[in-house]
Amino acid sequence: MDEAEHGFQNGLRYHEVDMAANGGLGAVEDKNIQLFADQTSEEIAATRHANGCDYWVIAHGWHTAEFLAYLVTADGVDPQPVASEVGYDYGAAQLIDLFAGGTTLRFNPVGGKSVQGFDWLYPNTGILPKLLLFEFDRSSSVSGAWFSLPIDTTNGAIAWSPNGRILYIDEGYDFARLSQYVVSVCDQAQVLASKQLIRSPLDNLNAENDLKIGPDGRVYACNELAETFFGKDSLGVIENPNILGTGCNYRQWAAGLNGRFPQSSLPNFVSDFAAPEAPQYCVIGIDALGQVAGASIRWQDGHLMITPPANLIGRVLNINVFDARGRLVRAFGNRVAGAEERLPVLGT
Repeated sequence: MDEAEHGFQNGLRYHEVDMAANGGLGAVEDKNIQLFADQTSEEIAATRHANGCDYWVIAHGWHTAEFLAYLVTADGVDPQPVASEVGYDYGAAQLIDLFAGGTTLRFNPVGGKSVQGFDWLYPNTGILPKLLLFEFDRSSSVSGAWFSLPIDTTNGAIAWSPNGRILYIDEGYDFARLSQYVVSVCDQAQVLASKQLIRSPLDNLNAENDLKIGPDGRVYACNELAETFFGKDSLGVIENPNILGTGCNYRQWAAGLNGRFPQSSLPNFVSDFAAPEAPQYCVIGIDALGQVAGASIRWQDGHLMITPPANLIGRVLNINVFDARGRLVRAFGNRVAGAEERLPVLGT
């Protein structure tokens, strides 16, 4: 995504990297491949397809209310997005300030819901800061029912709990506070009623600028003023983000960085990669007694479908299924390859 400081002029682009090159260090094969030439907001997020293998990469138009969902498969990136015109049009905001509008887009780790942060600093315009929550169909990538929650501005510090039920936000430029909401249904009144204050209002220097789930299931927070005002080479941590109330155990300067200082944001990830509850399927490995090149591999209704080439039919195959973090999920051993193998993987 291009940035507001650059006028969003480059739109949405992607690069291709061969991670098998240079002894595993990787090499750029192609770069700056244009997907969307018009201006887009700075928001970008990704979530797993309902088939458990492919992914949706989602952006948002700047002149419209459209979400743009691009399908990414083993064959590459589909350049034709699925567009969903739902939610808020940033047009009114961008007439006043290039920096106003959508700032953050997050999908919950278990899929089916997304949240958008809309920032707005100008009073008496009829436009207020808000969180926009959406239902998301992981099969079609269509964003559907939605509602908004009022907030007192945000720097983009928004995160879901690993179980996908609790939403965290750090809000307030003048009096920073960390709150959590329970988002189990798409109902504004119920979500508002569930709000709990986790960190009492403090001066704006204590505001967290970003929140992200780590690979250990904790939520990490960075404060871009940590070095300048506090001399802190550390990140904040929510130790138990699946717990409601103060039992989630938020600690502001908990994770030391050994002389390194946080800035305004943390790396962006596919929504379920870092969560312990991430679905345990994604990558497959095949071992066979003989040449395996040419095997056709695809997903269908929760099953791994393998069509071997003619030279593999009748041979013994050992088929391993791994998740995105390299953990062995299922092993199908000593199978005599037929014309097609149908192996149950999802939901196991």
